[in-house]
Amino acid sequence: MIKYCANKMAAYVVKHDSTADQEEMAYGFDLWLQQVVVTGGSLLISLPFGIFFHVLLGHLCFGLMRDYAGGLHANHRAVCIPLSVFIVFGPALLTDKLGWTFP
Repeated sequence: MIKYCANKMAAYVVKHDSTADQEEMAYGFDLWLQQVVVTGGSLLISLPFGIFFHVLLGHLCFGLMRDYAGGLHANHRAVCIPLSVFIVFGPALLTDKLGWTFP
């Protein structure tokens, strides 16, 4: 589904900008859409658990570390999405269960 949407978005851009490369645009949109799904989904899931700000802070920290380190890449999207969610949710749930609080 993400790949399909990314290809459609890239086709639209290429149609209106002849200098754009279809494959590069599709890859960029694919990465962007995947990140939107992971971030948006995990923030929505965090609401019922009452850890929205923990997860938001986790995304900010994880995003900055990924950017600085040049990215964190899994071989397949089926591994990447659960791993990203675990990296953000794990510490958030752990701090909540241990009773640690943030100001």
